[in-house]
Amino acid sequence: MPSVKVLSPKIAPERRGPLAKRLCSDMKEFLTAPAIEVFYLTLDGAYVNGEENVGSHAILEVEGPDIKKEDVSRLSINLSKSFMTESGYPDCHVAVVYHVNDNDHVGSVEGLLSERKARGKLPK
Repeated sequence: MPSVKVLSPKIAPERRGPLAKRLCSDMKEFLTAPAIEVFYLTLDGAYVNGEENVGSHAILEVEGPDIKKEDVSRLSINLSKSFMTESGYPDCHVAVVYHVNDNDHVGSVEGLLSERKARGKLPK
């Protein structure tokens, strides 16, 4: 299932819902999925080479199917703009990291999903 992990300064509770809706809308432009999850993780600070990096920073870690490089680029731009607009951090430094989430890249204690399917542990 596609998801976005938002690692950022604390986002006000009243902003989380609208931000999640906007991020999901951005993702649905490029991905076909019945559901997209958004997770919020609060950062306590950012440091570069051991020195505090002032200003707000956010990382949006996206998990989804393998898509074209051009689509990852456009999705990154859209997600960054949506975060800056909806989060309350309009001057935030946003980085988007796209992780391919498929049967050969997702696993558990039982191994990769593709291996579990091959052993008949999951429906094909």
